[in-house]
Amino acid sequence: MNPMVFESDRIVSIAAAPDDAKYPYVIGLSYDKQFYPDAPKHLKTSDVPPMLSPDSTNPYRLRVKNAEIMGSRVLLWDEKQWEILSRPGVHDLMFDQRFLWTATSNRVMRLYLPVEQVPY
Repeated sequence: MNPMVFESDRIVSIAAAPDDAKYPYVIGLSYDKQFYPDAPKHLKTSDVPPMLSPDSTNPYRLRVKNAEIMGSRVLLWDEKQWEILSRPGVHDLMFDQRFLWTATSNRVMRLYLPVEQVPY
């Protein structure tokens, strides 16, 4: 087992991948160290809205930049090691056959998971 040390003991959500999934992950979990108890009920996570900045190569394109929040992550387990995704404030996870869905107080995101190459 991978000696991964979580940055927080506050596990917020856990999800299991379906048996017919095409990607290598079997479990996902999220934890959120930056939980704000004094915040209004609908903002009780570390998720902050993303920032928009102009693209350096194309002035008509905007880039979305998500904040890096230490102690708030999504972890994916592939039966060998944990893969870390920097997604702050995730309070719900759901796998389907091709995607990982995450929900925060501000948004719902669909994350594409790479397909596992299976030799035949």
